[in-house]
Amino acid sequence: MNTITIPILISGYIGSGKSTLAKKLAQTYHLPYISASTIHREIMNEKIAHEKGAKTKISNGFWETPAGKKAMALRMNNTLIDEEVDVRLLKELSKHPTSVTDARLMPWLYPKKAIRIWLTASEKARATRVGSRDNISPTQAKKEIRARLKKDIKLWKNIYGIPFGKDLKPFDLVLNNESFTKEETFDAVQAFLHDKTRRKN
Repeated sequence: MNTITIPILISGYIGSGKSTLAKKLAQTYHLPYISASTIHREIMNEKIAHEKGAKTKISNGFWETPAGKKAMALRMNNTLIDEEVDVRLLKELSKHPTSVTDARLMPWLYPKKAIRIWLTASEKARATRVGSRDNISPTQAKKEIRARLKKDIKLWKNIYGIPFGKDLKPFDLVLNNESFTKEETFDAVQAFLHDKTRRKN
């Protein structure tokens, strides 16, 4: 039975399992899933001009591709891109006030009541996950996610003044899933949601 009546906003570092958890929660509770990555890539497709007019493929590991690196450079020089992404995400949350999203900044930017979850794990664990997902070595994955995270943090600090990863006060649950499987992460969050909704009722 669906007892969730407000958005579930999931954040965390790259490779912490945000999207996997968000999709599973949306499926289990029969809620719309709002994909931050899809919205971001759709906007980048609109911004990046390719020689033959081809669009970038929306898939996991996009930011590690040449097109993704070009998109990142464009983002660093034009903060309006990220702001447009966030405006679209907020509009989607307005249209679907009971939903799940893995948009990393929404726990800070969404102005209404929500369930805010932060997932965390060591850089080594996250690099192993990203490497397995994107079919690259953990060493290469660590290099990629470290460089991307550094740029993301700088960008978001400049736009919103948000100390991403340091200010965890907005969160109802902070879960270290370092040694968890994705199933164990889901079980822990579901137990938290069950307890939270039970106490509310």
